[in-house]
Amino acid sequence: MARKMKVCVLVGGPTSATRFRPLSFDVPKPLVPVAGLPLIAHHMNAISQLKEEGLLEVILLGFFEEGVFKDFCADATAKLGVPVKYMKEPKHLGTAGGLAYFHNEINAGMSDSEDSKDVLIILHGDVLCPFPLKEMLEFYSKKEKAGGCVMGHRVSHEDVHHYGCLVYDKDTNEIVHYVEKPETEAVFSNTVNGGVYLFSVFSLYSHLAEIRTSLVKEMDVRASPGRINDSLSGSVGDGPVRIRMEHDLLPLMADDHLLYVYHFEDWWVPIKAPFQALECSKHLMATPPPSPLPYSVVYTSKKERENVLGNNYIHPSAQVHPTALIGPNVAISANCKVGAGARVAHSILLPGTVLNDRCCVRYSILSVENTVGKWARVDGQPTGKEGEGITVTGKGVEIKPEIIVRSTIILPHKSVGESSEGRIIL
Repeated sequence: MARKMKVCVLVGGPTSATRFRPLSFDVPKPLVPVAGLPLIAHHMNAISQLKEEGLLEVILLGFFEEGVFKDFCADATAKLGVPVKYMKEPKHLGTAGGLAYFHNEINAGMSDSEDSKDVLIILHGDVLCPFPLKEMLEFYSKKEKAGGCVMGHRVSHEDVHHYGCLVYDKDTNEIVHYVEKPETEAVFSNTVNGGVYLFSVFSLYSHLAEIRTSLVKEMDVRASPGRINDSLSGSVGDGPVRIRMEHDLLPLMADDHLLYVYHFEDWWVPIKAPFQALECSKHLMATPPPSPLPYSVVYTSKKERENVLGNNYIHPSAQVHPTALIGPNVAISANCKVGAGARVAHSILLPGTVLNDRCCVRYSILSVENTVGKWARVDGQPTGKEGEGITVTGKGVEIKPEIIVRSTIILPHKSVGESSEGRIIL
Protein backbone atom coordinates (compact mmCIF):
# COMPACT_ATOMS: atom_id res chain seq x y z
CA MET A 1 0.00 0.00 0.00
CA ALA A 2 1.37 3.43 -0.95
CA ARG A 3 2.41 5.71 1.85
CA LYS A 4 0.25 8.76 2.56
CA MET A 5 1.20 11.80 4.57
CA LYS A 6 0.04 15.12 5.94
CA VAL A 7 2.00 18.08 7.25
CA CYS A 8 1.11 20.12 10.33
CA VAL A 9 2.63 23.56 10.86
CA LEU A 10 2.42 24.71 14.48
CA VAL A 11 1.61 28.43 14.31
CA GLY A 12 0.93 29.18 17.99
CA GLY A 13 -1.31 32.07 18.92
CA PRO A 14 -1.42 35.74 19.90
CA THR A 15 -0.19 35.07 23.45
CA SER A 16 2.75 32.89 22.37
CA ALA A 17 4.64 35.60 20.46
CA THR A 18 5.22 38.15 23.22
CA ARG A 19 8.89 38.58 22.30
CA PHE A 20 7.78 39.56 18.80
CA ARG A 21 5.85 42.57 19.99
CA PRO A 22 5.12 45.27 18.88
CA LEU A 23 5.24 43.74 15.37
CA SER A 24 2.78 41.00 16.33
CA PHE A 25 0.20 43.52 17.58
CA ASP A 26 -0.82 44.18 13.97
CA VAL A 27 0.75 41.37 11.94
CA PRO A 28 0.49 37.81 13.35
CA LYS A 29 3.98 36.42 13.77
CA PRO A 30 3.48 33.57 11.24
CA LEU A 31 2.63 36.19 8.59
CA VAL A 32 5.42 38.69 9.32
CA PRO A 33 7.37 39.15 6.06
CA VAL A 34 10.82 37.59 5.98
CA ALA A 35 12.86 37.99 2.78
CA GLY A 36 9.79 39.25 0.97
CA LEU A 37 7.39 36.45 1.95
CA PRO A 38 5.17 35.72 4.96
CA LEU A 39 7.17 33.64 7.41
CA ILE A 40 5.16 30.44 6.90
CA ALA A 41 5.20 30.84 3.10
CA HIS A 42 8.78 29.55 3.34
CA HIS A 43 7.36 26.44 5.02
CA MET A 44 4.91 26.04 2.13
CA ASN A 45 7.78 26.17 -0.35
CA ALA A 46 9.53 23.37 1.52
CA ILE A 47 6.34 21.32 1.83
CA SER A 48 5.83 21.53 -1.93
CA GLN A 49 8.75 19.06 -2.25
CA LEU A 50 6.42 16.37 -0.93
CA LYS A 51 3.64 16.57 -3.53
CA GLU A 52 4.98 13.47 -5.29
CA GLU A 53 5.42 11.61 -1.98
CA GLY A 54 1.74 11.09 -1.16
CA LEU A 55 0.97 14.49 0.39
CA LEU A 56 -2.75 14.76 1.13
CA GLU A 57 -3.13 17.98 3.07
CA VAL A 58 -1.38 20.76 4.99
CA ILE A 59 -2.79 21.86 8.34
CA LEU A 60 -1.96 25.03 10.24
CA LEU A 61 -2.54 24.32 13.92
CA GLY A 62 -2.82 27.05 16.54
CA PHE A 63 -5.10 29.27 18.59
CA PHE A 64 -5.35 32.48 16.56
CA GLU A 65 -8.86 33.57 15.60
CA GLU A 66 -10.40 31.73 12.65
CA GLY A 67 -10.14 34.58 10.15
CA VAL A 68 -6.42 35.27 10.60
CA PHE A 69 -5.29 32.65 8.08
CA LYS A 70 -8.33 32.62 5.78
CA ASP A 71 -6.68 34.46 2.88
CA PHE A 72 -3.34 32.73 3.38
CA CYS A 73 -4.91 29.25 3.31
CA ALA A 74 -6.89 30.04 0.15
CA ASP A 75 -3.77 31.37 -1.57
CA ALA A 76 -1.58 28.48 -0.38
CA THR A 77 -4.15 25.90 -1.52
CA ALA A 78 -4.12 27.41 -5.00
CA LYS A 79 -0.34 27.60 -5.13
CA LEU A 80 0.43 24.13 -3.71
CA GLY A 81 -2.38 22.25 -5.41
CA VAL A 82 -3.29 20.46 -2.15
CA PRO A 83 -5.71 21.60 0.58
CA VAL A 84 -4.22 23.97 3.16
CA LYS A 85 -6.47 24.66 6.13
CA TYR A 86 -6.35 26.16 9.61
CA MET A 87 -7.58 24.38 12.73
CA LYS A 88 -8.17 26.53 15.81
CA GLU A 89 -7.57 24.98 19.20
CA PRO A 90 -10.19 25.95 21.82
CA LYS A 91 -7.32 27.25 23.94
CA HIS A 92 -3.54 26.90 24.03
CA LEU A 93 -3.05 23.12 24.19
CA GLY A 94 0.74 22.97 24.08
CA THR A 95 2.87 21.87 21.15
CA ALA A 96 1.24 18.43 20.91
CA GLY A 97 -2.20 18.94 22.47
CA GLY A 98 -3.72 20.16 19.21
CA LEU A 99 -2.50 17.02 17.44
CA ALA A 100 -4.46 14.96 19.95
CA TYR A 101 -7.52 17.22 20.00
CA PHE A 102 -7.91 17.15 16.21
CA HIS A 103 -6.89 13.50 15.78
CA ASN A 104 -9.97 12.59 13.72
CA GLU A 105 -9.50 15.46 11.28
CA ILE A 106 -5.74 14.96 10.99
CA ASN A 107 -6.02 11.20 10.49
CA ALA A 108 -8.81 11.42 7.89
CA GLY A 109 -7.65 9.59 4.78
CA MET A 110 -4.74 7.95 6.61
CA SER A 111 -4.41 4.78 8.66
CA ASP A 112 -3.37 4.54 12.31
CA SER A 113 -2.97 0.74 12.23
CA GLU A 114 0.34 -0.71 13.41
CA ASP A 115 1.34 -1.94 9.95
CA SER A 116 0.53 1.37 8.24
CA LYS A 117 3.31 3.31 6.50
CA ASP A 118 1.45 6.63 6.74
CA VAL A 119 3.33 9.50 8.34
CA LEU A 120 2.72 12.93 9.79
CA ILE A 121 5.36 15.64 9.39
CA ILE A 122 5.31 18.47 11.92
CA LEU A 123 7.09 21.81 11.55
CA HIS A 124 7.37 24.59 14.09
CA GLY A 125 6.11 27.73 12.41
CA ASP A 126 8.80 29.89 13.99
CA VAL A 127 11.78 27.90 12.72
CA LEU A 128 13.42 28.55 9.36
CA CYS A 129 16.08 26.59 7.51
CA PRO A 130 16.39 24.83 4.14
CA PHE A 131 13.95 22.19 5.43
CA PRO A 132 15.34 18.74 4.48
CA LEU A 133 11.93 17.05 4.31
CA LYS A 134 12.62 14.58 1.50
CA GLU A 135 15.96 13.67 3.05
CA MET A 136 14.31 13.04 6.42
CA LEU A 137 11.68 10.89 4.75
CA GLU A 138 14.36 8.79 3.07
CA PHE A 139 16.31 8.50 6.35
CA TYR A 140 13.18 7.44 8.26
CA SER A 141 12.26 4.85 5.62
CA LYS A 142 15.55 3.03 6.24
CA LYS A 143 14.88 2.65 9.98
CA GLU A 144 12.62 -0.39 10.20
CA LYS A 145 11.61 0.02 13.85
CA ALA A 146 11.48 3.81 13.93
CA GLY A 147 8.37 5.49 15.27
CA GLY A 148 9.68 8.89 14.31
CA CYS A 149 12.67 11.10 13.75
CA VAL A 150 13.71 14.56 14.87
CA MET A 151 15.83 16.98 12.87
CA GLY A 152 18.91 17.68 14.98
CA HIS A 153 21.22 20.65 14.67
CA ARG A 154 24.54 21.22 16.41
CA VAL A 155 24.96 24.37 18.49
CA SER A 156 27.68 25.61 20.82
CA HIS A 157 27.81 24.02 24.27
CA GLU A 158 26.97 27.43 25.74
CA ASP A 159 23.67 27.50 23.80
CA VAL A 160 22.49 23.95 24.52
CA HIS A 161 20.59 25.12 27.61
CA HIS A 162 18.21 27.13 25.40
CA TYR A 163 16.97 24.09 23.46
CA GLY A 164 15.94 20.46 23.74
CA CYS A 165 19.05 18.28 24.01
CA LEU A 166 19.26 15.05 21.96
CA VAL A 167 21.49 12.35 23.44
CA TYR A 168 21.87 9.65 20.81
CA ASP A 169 23.76 6.51 19.83
CA LYS A 170 26.41 7.66 17.36
CA ASP A 171 26.36 4.32 15.52
CA THR A 172 22.60 4.03 14.97
CA ASN A 173 21.39 7.64 15.48
CA GLU A 174 18.80 6.33 17.94
CA ILE A 175 17.86 8.98 20.51
CA VAL A 176 18.44 7.37 23.90
CA HIS A 177 17.57 10.39 26.02
CA TYR A 178 15.80 13.69 25.51
CA VAL A 179 16.07 16.65 27.90
CA GLU A 180 14.29 19.94 27.29
CA LYS A 181 16.51 22.92 28.18
CA PRO A 182 18.89 21.04 30.50
CA GLU A 183 19.71 22.95 33.67
CA THR A 184 22.76 21.00 34.82
CA GLU A 185 26.29 22.04 33.95
CA ALA A 186 27.04 18.62 32.44
CA VAL A 187 25.77 18.42 28.85
CA PHE A 188 26.23 15.13 27.03
CA SER A 189 25.35 16.36 23.54
CA ASN A 190 25.33 19.65 21.68
CA THR A 191 22.85 18.34 19.10
CA VAL A 192 19.51 20.01 19.77
CA ASN A 193 15.92 19.64 18.66
CA GLY A 194 15.51 21.55 15.38
CA GLY A 195 11.70 21.74 15.52
CA VAL A 196 11.09 19.45 12.52
CA TYR A 197 9.55 16.02 13.14
CA LEU A 198 8.41 13.00 11.17
CA PHE A 199 6.22 10.43 12.93
CA SER A 200 4.52 7.18 12.09
CA VAL A 201 0.80 7.90 12.49
CA PHE A 202 0.41 4.75 14.61
CA SER A 203 3.35 5.51 16.88
CA LEU A 204 2.43 9.17 17.33
CA TYR A 205 -1.19 8.56 18.28
CA SER A 206 -0.60 5.50 20.44
CA HIS A 207 1.87 7.55 22.49
CA LEU A 208 -0.43 10.58 22.64
CA ALA A 209 -3.17 8.28 23.95
CA GLU A 210 -0.80 6.93 26.61
CA ILE A 211 0.20 10.45 27.63
CA ARG A 212 -3.39 11.62 27.81
CA THR A 213 -4.40 8.66 29.94
CA SER A 214 -1.55 9.41 32.34
CA LEU A 215 -2.47 13.09 32.54
CA VAL A 216 -6.12 12.23 33.12
CA LYS A 217 -5.17 9.95 36.01
CA GLU A 218 -3.05 12.72 37.50
CA MET A 219 -6.13 14.93 37.43
CA ASP A 220 -8.11 12.13 39.06
CA VAL A 221 -10.45 11.92 36.08
CA ARG A 222 -11.16 8.63 34.34
CA ALA A 223 -10.19 8.37 30.66
CA SER A 224 -12.73 7.14 28.14
CA PRO A 225 -12.16 3.46 27.25
CA GLY A 226 -11.86 2.15 23.74
CA ARG A 227 -9.64 2.57 20.70
CA ILE A 228 -6.63 4.87 20.50
CA ASN A 229 -8.70 7.66 19.04
CA ASP A 230 -11.42 7.28 21.67
CA SER A 231 -8.98 7.95 24.48
CA LEU A 232 -7.83 11.14 22.75
CA SER A 233 -11.27 12.67 22.44
CA GLY A 234 -13.30 14.69 24.89
CA SER A 235 -12.31 17.05 27.67
CA VAL A 236 -10.73 16.87 31.07
CA GLY A 237 -11.87 19.21 33.79
CA ASP A 238 -12.70 22.51 32.11
CA GLY A 239 -11.23 21.69 28.70
CA PRO A 240 -9.04 19.52 26.47
CA VAL A 241 -5.74 18.16 27.73
CA ARG A 242 -2.57 20.21 27.31
CA ILE A 243 0.27 18.05 25.94
CA ARG A 244 3.79 19.26 25.30
CA MET A 245 5.84 17.77 22.49
CA GLU A 246 9.12 18.51 24.25
CA HIS A 247 8.26 17.49 27.81
CA ASP A 248 5.70 14.72 27.29
CA LEU A 249 5.95 13.10 23.85
CA LEU A 250 9.62 13.08 22.84
CA PRO A 251 11.02 11.75 26.16
CA LEU A 252 8.44 8.93 26.15
CA MET A 253 9.22 7.89 22.58
CA ALA A 254 12.95 8.03 23.30
CA ASP A 255 12.45 5.79 26.34
CA ASP A 256 10.62 3.33 24.07
CA HIS A 257 13.59 3.26 21.63
CA LEU A 258 11.49 4.53 18.72
CA LEU A 259 13.05 7.92 18.02
CA TYR A 260 15.99 8.77 15.75
CA VAL A 261 17.90 11.94 14.96
CA TYR A 262 18.45 13.21 11.44
CA HIS A 263 21.52 15.48 11.47
CA PHE A 264 21.15 18.75 9.61
CA GLU A 265 24.29 20.83 9.08
CA ASP A 266 23.01 23.80 7.04
CA TRP A 267 21.86 27.12 8.54
CA TRP A 268 19.02 26.98 11.06
CA VAL A 269 17.36 29.85 12.92
CA PRO A 270 14.56 29.67 15.53
CA ILE A 271 12.72 32.99 15.20
CA LYS A 272 11.88 33.88 18.77
CA ALA A 273 12.71 37.59 18.56
CA PRO A 274 12.69 40.16 15.72
CA PHE A 275 16.47 40.28 15.28
CA GLN A 276 16.36 36.61 14.25
CA ALA A 277 13.98 37.50 11.41
CA LEU A 278 16.77 39.70 10.02
CA GLU A 279 19.20 36.80 10.34
CA CYS A 280 16.83 34.51 8.41
CA SER A 281 16.26 37.16 5.78
CA LYS A 282 20.00 37.35 5.20
CA HIS A 283 20.30 33.57 4.75
CA LEU A 284 17.30 33.32 2.44
CA MET A 285 18.35 36.15 0.15
CA ALA A 286 21.94 34.90 -0.01
CA THR A 287 20.90 31.49 -1.37
CA PRO A 288 17.74 31.84 -3.49
CA PRO A 289 16.19 28.48 -4.46
CA PRO A 290 17.30 27.16 -7.86
CA SER A 291 13.88 26.03 -9.10
CA PRO A 292 10.43 27.66 -9.32
CA LEU A 293 8.44 27.37 -6.10
CA PRO A 294 4.80 28.03 -5.18
CA TYR A 295 5.86 31.26 -3.47
CA SER A 296 8.58 32.89 -5.52
CA VAL A 297 10.24 36.28 -5.21
CA VAL A 298 13.05 37.94 -7.12
CA TYR A 299 15.98 39.20 -5.09
CA THR A 300 17.80 42.27 -6.36
CA SER A 301 21.55 42.77 -6.47
CA LYS A 302 23.89 45.30 -8.07
CA LYS A 303 23.53 43.42 -11.35
CA GLU A 304 19.92 44.62 -11.61
CA ARG A 305 20.13 48.04 -9.92
CA GLU A 306 23.04 50.39 -9.49
CA ASN A 307 21.90 51.69 -6.11
CA VAL A 308 21.91 48.37 -4.21
CA LEU A 309 24.58 46.46 -2.31
CA GLY A 310 24.40 42.70 -1.78
CA ASN A 311 21.11 40.79 -2.01
CA ASN A 312 17.82 42.54 -1.27
CA TYR A 313 14.10 42.29 -1.90
CA ILE A 314 12.20 45.26 -3.32
CA HIS A 315 8.49 44.77 -3.97
CA PRO A 316 7.43 45.83 -7.48
CA SER A 317 5.04 48.43 -6.05
CA ALA A 318 7.69 50.05 -3.83
CA GLN A 319 9.11 53.41 -4.93
CA VAL A 320 12.85 53.74 -4.35
CA HIS A 321 14.59 56.93 -5.45
CA PRO A 322 17.58 56.22 -7.72
CA THR A 323 19.90 58.16 -5.38
CA ALA A 324 18.91 56.07 -2.33
CA LEU A 325 21.40 53.35 -1.37
CA ILE A 326 19.85 50.00 -0.45
CA GLY A 327 21.50 46.97 1.12
CA PRO A 328 22.74 44.59 2.02
CA ASN A 329 20.00 42.41 3.54
CA VAL A 330 17.04 44.73 3.02
CA ALA A 331 13.44 43.69 2.35
CA ILE A 332 11.11 46.48 1.20
CA SER A 333 7.42 45.54 1.18
CA ALA A 334 4.52 46.69 -0.96
CA ASN A 335 3.74 50.40 -1.33
CA CYS A 336 6.81 51.58 0.58
CA LYS A 337 8.59 54.78 -0.45
CA VAL A 338 12.30 55.50 -0.02
CA GLY A 339 13.34 59.10 -0.66
CA ALA A 340 16.34 60.74 -2.28
CA GLY A 341 19.69 60.05 -0.64
CA ALA A 342 18.21 57.70 1.96
CA ARG A 343 20.35 54.84 3.27
CA VAL A 344 18.84 51.46 4.24
CA ALA A 345 20.76 48.36 5.36
CA HIS A 346 19.97 45.15 7.30
CA SER A 347 16.32 46.08 7.72
CA ILE A 348 12.76 45.04 6.91
CA LEU A 349 10.15 47.62 5.93
CA LEU A 350 6.54 46.46 6.19
CA PRO A 351 3.87 47.69 3.74
CA GLY A 352 3.21 51.39 3.37
CA THR A 353 6.27 52.64 5.26
CA VAL A 354 7.81 55.92 4.05
CA LEU A 355 11.47 56.89 4.46
CA ASN A 356 11.96 60.55 3.67
CA ASP A 357 14.97 62.12 1.99
CA ARG A 358 18.42 61.48 3.46
CA CYS A 359 17.28 59.48 6.45
CA CYS A 360 19.23 56.38 7.49
CA VAL A 361 17.71 53.06 8.64
CA ARG A 362 19.94 50.18 9.75
CA TYR A 363 19.30 47.00 11.78
CA SER A 364 15.63 47.81 12.17
CA ILE A 365 12.20 46.35 11.45
CA LEU A 366 9.64 49.07 10.79
CA SER A 367 6.02 47.95 10.91
CA VAL A 368 3.10 48.92 8.72
CA GLU A 369 2.67 52.57 7.65
CA ASN A 370 5.62 54.05 9.52
CA THR A 371 7.17 57.39 8.59
CA VAL A 372 10.81 58.36 9.11
CA GLY A 373 11.57 62.07 8.75
CA LYS A 374 14.33 63.76 6.77
CA TRP A 375 17.85 63.33 8.14
CA ALA A 376 16.60 61.05 10.94
CA ARG A 377 18.68 58.02 11.87
CA VAL A 378 17.10 54.75 13.02
CA ASP A 379 19.44 51.89 13.86
CA GLY A 380 20.38 49.14 16.28
CA GLN A 381 22.65 46.16 16.77
CA PRO A 382 22.09 42.59 15.54
CA THR A 383 21.84 41.06 19.02
CA GLY A 384 19.07 39.93 21.32
CA LYS A 385 20.48 41.65 24.40
CA GLU A 386 18.07 43.97 26.16
CA GLY A 387 18.81 47.60 25.34
CA GLU A 388 21.32 46.63 22.65
CA GLY A 389 19.15 45.00 19.98
CA ILE A 390 17.61 46.16 16.75
CA THR A 391 14.99 48.90 16.61
CA VAL A 392 11.44 47.56 16.21
CA THR A 393 8.29 49.61 15.74
CA GLY A 394 4.56 49.03 15.79
CA LYS A 395 2.04 50.19 13.22
CA GLY A 396 1.69 53.87 12.37
CA VAL A 397 4.83 55.13 14.12
CA GLU A 398 6.19 58.54 13.12
CA ILE A 399 9.85 59.36 13.72
CA LYS A 400 10.41 63.09 13.42
CA PRO A 401 13.19 64.64 11.28
CA GLU A 402 16.77 65.02 12.48
CA ILE A 403 16.64 62.74 15.53
CA ILE A 404 18.48 59.51 16.37
CA VAL A 405 16.59 56.40 17.49
CA ARG A 406 18.82 53.48 18.42
CA SER A 407 18.00 50.00 19.83
CA THR A 408 14.50 51.16 20.73
CA ILE A 409 11.11 49.43 20.86
CA ILE A 410 8.26 51.75 19.84
CA LEU A 411 4.62 50.79 20.37
CA PRO A 412 1.99 51.48 17.68
CA HIS A 413 0.86 54.97 16.68
CA LYS A 414 3.56 56.82 18.61
CA SER A 415 5.12 60.06 17.40
CA VAL A 416 8.78 60.21 18.41
CA GLY A 417 10.14 63.75 18.55
CA GLU A 418 13.35 63.33 20.54
CA SER A 419 16.35 61.04 20.30
CA SER A 420 16.21 57.70 22.10
CA GLU A 421 18.58 54.82 22.85
CA GLY A 422 17.85 51.47 24.50
CA ARG A 423 14.31 52.43 25.49
CA ILE A 424 10.79 51.11 25.18
CA ILE A 425 8.50 53.94 24.10
CA LEU A 426 5.01 53.24 25.40
